Amino acid sequence: MHNLRLLSLLAAVSACAPATRIEVPSPTGPMPGRPPAPVNPSLPAIPLVTGPVAINVVYPTANSLVASRDSNFIFGSIGNGNAALFINGQPAPVWPNGAFLAFLPVPPRETSAYDLVAVLGRDTTRLTHPVRLPPPPDSAAPVVTPPLPAPADTAARYGILVGPTTVSNDTDRVVTGQPSPDPNVVRYFLFPGTVVRAAGVVGSETVVQIDSSIRVRVANTQIQLQPPGFAPPPLSIGRDTTISYGESVDLVVPATGPPAYYVTVDGSRLSVKLFGVTPFAPRTEGSRVTADPLLKSISVAHGSTYTEYILDLARPVFGYQPLFENGNFILKIRRPPPIDPAAPLRGLLIAIDPGHPGIEGQAPGAAGPTSLLERAAVIPVALRARDLLIARGANVLMTKTEAEQAVDLNMRPTMARRADVHALVSIHYNAFPDGVNPFEHNGTSTYSFHAHSGRLAQLVHAEMLKNLHLRDLGARRANFAVVRPPWFPAVLTEGAFMMLPDQENAMKTAEFQDAYARSIVDGLEQYFRELAASQPSATVIPSNRSEPVAYAPGPSAASETVGQPKAKVCNPLKQMVLRRRGASLDTDPGADCGEVAFRR
Repeated sequence: MHNLRLLSLLAAVSACAPATRIEVPSPTGPMPGRPPAPVNPSLPAIPLVTGPVAINVVYPTANSLVASRDSNFIFGSIGNGNAALFINGQPAPVWPNGAFLAFLPVPPRETSAYDLVAVLGRDTTRLTHPVRLPPPPDSAAPVVTPPLPAPADTAARYGILVGPTTVSNDTDRVVTGQPSPDPNVVRYFLFPGTVVRAAGVVGSETVVQIDSSIRVRVANTQIQLQPPGFAPPPLSIGRDTTISYGESVDLVVPATGPPAYYVTVDGSRLSVKLFGVTPFAPRTEGSRVTADPLLKSISVAHGSTYTEYILDLARPVFGYQPLFENGNFILKIRRPPPIDPAAPLRGLLIAIDPGHPGIEGQAPGAAGPTSLLERAAVIPVALRARDLLIARGANVLMTKTEAEQAVDLNMRPTMARRADVHALVSIHYNAFPDGVNPFEHNGTSTYSFHAHSGRLAQLVHAEMLKNLHLRDLGARRANFAVVRPPWFPAVLTEGAFMMLPDQENAMKTAEFQDAYARSIVDGLEQYFRELAASQPSATVIPSNRSEPVAYAPGPSAASETVGQPKAKVCNPLKQMVLRRRGASLDTDPGADCGEVAFRR
């Protein structure tokens, strides 16, 4: 009852604009009547902070738009873990370090502001935090999704895909096509120069017809519409062949131009459809056996508007890369590396990508209640993962090593593919969109895009659940730029949520950083150990007598968004390997260190 009377008194104080002194217990411990702050006992303990009370709202930022119409979260810090906090008259939980997080009804439209009152002993501190609210919905007007324009709108109109300028003269320069209606994670990655039929323009996107039943949206900036009456020449393909290389076995299909295509992976089966093509010298439909030890057989099927190639492999698909070069559609099927089951990571090259660039206009990442930035919080995890990988014999490519290092988002997977890495892990912490209750939905998640990356995501995710002790949000498929390259398995990890005070505090501790990094490395090791089980028994394992190395973009490469990213390599053997993979080094062979520029 005493607590109820005190809460009534504090609520009355919060309604007064000027700061007011009231008779309350001295601040030798937590203020009575505060709601309990939920804490995960498996996480590192939160230290008590007893500094001066100072209200700082991290989210939503002042005068920003709150997208939710009902309830939303608000978080920040008040500088003292013993203080009590009231937001719009409601008590809010405060953690020992002074951080707060509350999920409350959005402010009334008349005020459009959060009124925060912090009380510690006889002192009261108040802050009015203005926000913007979305306009009220028009209940009289039903929400209608406008239909896509019919192909007849521009029946004789064609366009030529041009691709983005971020990555020029590179196999990663593709045009992304998003199907309509969008199934969220299906994407078509099309070559610049591909001729497509334009079905219409919707805002900033052009709807193009890939096949009679397939329509996708591409950015208007990535297609050049041709004049009415433009008629593209027929797109013809010749007889396919296979060519074996040390690193891959290639399906080669002569073509008079780049075709629209789609690749599907299912275990050890890889299929590719070429749309809008007419075979002028096709092979007979059916299956044929090949002499390559990785590629068991190829089947060819011709539809009225496409040709499909089905490739059955002797092992699960490890990676692939579609290309269009010198009048040929090429599907490079990557051979898995030789793996030592006793030391699965030894000799491999792993890319570690600390999430989010320090580049204006690109996603800056999340922030926590005490203003910890995601792009800073992931750096210690990435560096610890690097050290653990090197200790297990792996070489490591770091896309960045400092929080504010400006490395373009789209260049990160390109750097990894040019370096010929065997896997990529992009390290992140998570955040919620407006309107989601963070107390009920936080946890750990892992993402991949291509089917052959799914197993790596599952194994890394299982390790994170075991070591981080957070709710299981699943290993899922998602369309993130860093996990879209098909040449290697790639995953994106979301270890914890920045806005949860106990999780943000854990991110600052070496204990949690090590657990996160170890989960990633253990998951990678399990993945390659499983992969070793599928390799032929006669596989020769390289000795890898040289010391493992780590390398990262130099200062000049950090700001490059177009061109060849560079890295410092201080290992003569690694320099030799990189030269063989197509890297250009600015030192003589055998030099101690050199700047390397990767190319295909």
